[in-house]
Amino acid sequence: MNKEEFSGAVKKEHEPKGILITGLLCFFTMLQFFLQGSLSIMSNEVKLDFDLDAASMSILSSAFFYSYILLQVPVGLILDRFGMKKTCFLALILMGLSCFAFAVTSKFYLACLFRVVMGIGASFGFIAMLRSIKLYFPANRFILVMSIVEAIGMIGVASLNVLFSYVKDFSGWRSSIVISGLLSFLLAFLWSRLDLGHELSDAHNDSDSTHSASMLSIWRKVASYRLVWFNGLFAALLYSIITVFVALWGIPYTEKLYQISTTEAASLVALIYIGLAMGSLCLFYVISILNIKLVLRSGTLASVVFLAWYIYFPPQEIELAYLILFLVGFSCSVYQLAFGIVAENVPKNVQSTAGGVTNMLCMVGAPILQPLIGFALTLSQGGVMDGYETYGVDQYRSAFIVLMLCLAFAFWVSWFVFPNVQENKV
Repeated sequence: MNKEEFSGAVKKEHEPKGILITGLLCFFTMLQFFLQGSLSIMSNEVKLDFDLDAASMSILSSAFFYSYILLQVPVGLILDRFGMKKTCFLALILMGLSCFAFAVTSKFYLACLFRVVMGIGASFGFIAMLRSIKLYFPANRFILVMSIVEAIGMIGVASLNVLFSYVKDFSGWRSSIVISGLLSFLLAFLWSRLDLGHELSDAHNDSDSTHSASMLSIWRKVASYRLVWFNGLFAALLYSIITVFVALWGIPYTEKLYQISTTEAASLVALIYIGLAMGSLCLFYVISILNIKLVLRSGTLASVVFLAWYIYFPPQEIELAYLILFLVGFSCSVYQLAFGIVAENVPKNVQSTAGGVTNMLCMVGAPILQPLIGFALTLSQGGVMDGYETYGVDQYRSAFIVLMLCLAFAFWVSWFVFPNVQENKV
């Protein structure tokens, strides 16, 4: 039995443990996704509490992403060298503490600071989850397992958005953040009870050079791969549907569009997460039948078309709006192929770091596009209602032109970035 076959056999033997570990990291990632976009379901209340306009609100929201994005490469390096046990435990504790601090502060600058700290803790979740899939499951199941985990995570985020919108209506937005902190502590406790001894030995056996190499040398090696950077650019442009539209501006726009409550708007926009989940489940099987480049480009183009339909030509029937947003999420699921392409085209000893770079670039749309749209709304001089600034549908549509241009560029990038990716490599 050669080394590769032996590694696959070992991974198969440890799959039950891998399901438990990856599942818990999936909940970590789910909570992370909720926290990064949580202000979208409580924007009116937060703006009123801190006396913010759209520009300031976008800065508060994007503060989470500054630390999250900047730490993606260091997180990958840390996980490559030190493993997941202690780092993920400490990350969950830090995320929980920052939630409590954010929930009690009344100062805008402190709120921004605590959102930054929240992003530091959250930065470990997704990369650790990718690492667990690589460690505990055979390589040919990476996309399948990731798709299943992504589906569970997106359904979970959609459920949390709707659930916490009710909590916010019942007891205020601060209570929602406190509960999020308690969930972080619960996950930290459960994580501390797991035995991850196999992770250390397997990672060591797969690549002793990772532990002997310096972090700088690992980074230099990853940085030399052109595919990693262009792959991440594509993911960033397409995933801006989530980081910009879903995470902040989609819910207030939907409230105005259909004159419905925040909870109803959150339920409607959550269909993007549901579509993303269903698309994730189908993705593995679709790329096993069709050309991966065709799937990637078709999904990107469909995302642009469906979101433009919803924003600029919205249906009067809200039932059709549910379908359109579901299709936005379903087609957007092709962004995950970027992670599969990286995982199968870089050496094993730098995969966590390469995944970190990809995820860093994937999220970079938030701190850039969220404030751009926020400043565009502020310059449009919206009205005031119940003590906070409010904007009309036409003002949102004008501001969303920035987002639509980025998605159109994503389609262009998808056409030119991946010509040399081999079909059997993903």
